[in-house]
Amino acid sequence: MSLINIKSGISIVIPTYNGEKVIQMALEGIIKQKFQMPLEVILINNNSFDSTVIKAKKYWDDNNKANIDFKILSEEKPGKFFAQHLGILSASFNYVLICDDDNIIDENYCQIAFNCFEKNSEIAAIGGCGRPLFESSEPTWFQTYHKFYAVGAQGDESGDITDKKGCLYGAGMVIRKDIYIELFNRGFEPLFSSRKGNKLASGSEDTELCYAFRMLGYRIFYCEELKFEHYIEIRKLNLNYLKKLVLSQSSAIKFDIYYHSLFSGKSNNFIIFQSLKELISIHVIKNLFYFISNYKNMRIHSKYFFHSKMVLISTFIFNFFNNRKKILFDY
Repeated sequence: MSLINIKSGISIVIPTYNGEKVIQMALEGIIKQKFQMPLEVILINNNSFDSTVIKAKKYWDDNNKANIDFKILSEEKPGKFFAQHLGILSASFNYVLICDDDNIIDENYCQIAFNCFEKNSEIAAIGGCGRPLFESSEPTWFQTYHKFYAVGAQGDESGDITDKKGCLYGAGMVIRKDIYIELFNRGFEPLFSSRKGNKLASGSEDTELCYAFRMLGYRIFYCEELKFEHYIEIRKLNLNYLKKLVLSQSSAIKFDIYYHSLFSGKSNNFIIFQSLKELISIHVIKNLFYFISNYKNMRIHSKYFFHSKMVLISTFIFNFFNNRKKILFDY
């Protein structure tokens, strides 16, 4: 992968799978952008069998913006990562906005992100603040679990969150293409699996990407001025879907271990052992009693808590008998 001919500007990459219901909203947000730098849109069709592509093309033709280039590419390999990867590699510009097909970015989103990158060459990724936009009424439980839906603030205030949260959710994330290419030129191999069709991911490829950027010495930023709406369909607003979302995210802890091991220079087993020690700590015992006494309101959080601990135990056992650590890339 070459760094030649990467120009300054914003490329908006939209990975989509059967997004006919939401794709027009995403494109409307882009059409309304106020910007002074070059801008392009790359829609990546990831094996959709509905009319997503037809609707997207018709909407763009009917609302053509001469100053925004638009193209549609296809990625046959299922999984958001592969669609997103193709979009990033195909981007003409060095700053790439990952816009999910159910995201509606505010009118100044691209310009604000562009300005942030231009001011600080150490930034590898910037994230914004998502607001939920419900297809139906807001469930009474939503505010308790909104973080699982990748909405809300990603920091106490705008600025460097590398040594705090340390990662961003993928929706609305803007990255530097040259650093992304550098990762793969060094042999980077993602551990996290990504969403495939309607199947929820077992981890987060976006979190891993931030971890990898950090290993190269770059910074992760949050900007509260970057605002967008996340349209949440009614099919996602039920407790069964939420439980699957929670369990999929708690499973990712086994991959987090590898990165924390590399960050700290300590072995996987050492870090897991330190985490497991918490199982008998006063803090965990207090949490246990809290979850039990408030089970009606906290049952989803308790599922995340206990499932993540079981994942830690199983990962410890696996590492104990295999005694190995995957080398992700030469950093």
